[in-house]
Amino acid sequence: QQLLEKIMKNSAALFRMMGSSRDHFLATLGVNKPQVEVLFLLSKQPMNVKNIAEKLHVTSGAVSQIVENLVKSGLLLRGTSPIDR
Repeated sequence: QQLLEKIMKNSAALFRMMGSSRDHFLATLGVNKPQVEVLFLLSKQPMNVKNIAEKLHVTSGAVSQIVENLVKSGLLLRGTSPIDR
C-alpha cells in the first residue's frame, strides 16, 4: 500500500523524467511504465480490462498481463463487477 501511494503521489514527476532515467527509477520501485499507467488510471476509478485497453490504446491481452503481474506483486486487487456479468 505504501509503495502504491508513493508511486501515485509522484506520478506527475515520474512521467516528466525521460527515457532510461524514468525506467531506472521505476525499476527501483519494482514497477515499469505500463504498470504505472494502469495504476494511475485505476487510482481515478475502477475500470475493466477493456476500458483500460481503450484508454491506453493497447490490446485487452496486454492489459490482462499487466494486471496479472500487478496482482502477483501485491500492488493490485482484482475483482469482478456485477455489471460486467
